[in-house]
Amino acid sequence: MSTTVNTNNPYNLSIRFSSDGFYLYITDDKRKQISSNKVACDCMNLSEDVLSDVLSNVPEFGLNYSSVDITIESEQYTVIPAPLFSETHMSDYLKLQHSSIKDNTPILFNKLAIWNAVVIFSCPIAIEAVVRKILPEIELTHHLVDFANNSISLQNSSSVNVNVRKTLIDVFVTKSGLLTLVNTYKYNSNEDFLYHIMNIYDQLSLDTENCGITLHNLHNKNDLQELISKYIRNCKVQN
Repeated sequence: MSTTVNTNNPYNLSIRFSSDGFYLYITDDKRKQISSNKVACDCMNLSEDVLSDVLSNVPEFGLNYSSVDITIESEQYTVIPAPLFSETHMSDYLKLQHSSIKDNTPILFNKLAIWNAVVIFSCPIAIEAVVRKILPEIELTHHLVDFANNSISLQNSSSVNVNVRKTLIDVFVTKSGLLTLVNTYKYNSNEDFLYHIMNIYDQLSLDTENCGITLHNLHNKNDLQELISKYIRNCKVQN
């Protein structure tokens, strides 16, 4: 693998590691996507040597790019206010919510600047090691930070933003512009999906008439929008 960052090259590479493999997207200097590729593998559990071999056979890694973004989907995360954050206590913060994390697991963090918060998350050892060898200057970004920075518009009103994944949803709730909830929920059916959303509205006393919801990355699940629209007046989709 010889991937490097070359500012004279007009192309950008985005890599996203997830439980079912990793995705690669190449965009031009106007951020228009020109190619994509998915490599199916259990990349979250591969050894460093095996993962390195898998990446070596991916043609996109043999090119130079103007920039490279690397995102990892990690369900072991916590979000805390930036004033409370201490890098020396990252492990303690994360283990309060995820006690099963092993001591040798890399623990990383990203700033969620739009809400003055910090996302602390775990990363598989092999992924962290391989990325450091290929592109040591690149910061691994948690998928929630990538989603918030690129998909959520900052506003002073109350709103619900839902990032729809295959069997998981990531939910951001703001009340009067302040971040109130960040959480991930598992769903196996449309009814599960509806239950989680309506429970959030109920527990946080959100008004279904005035507090809008935006479903992101819905793709071929348009029936979810139809279902949610029956209960929440302002339901939008953003893909």
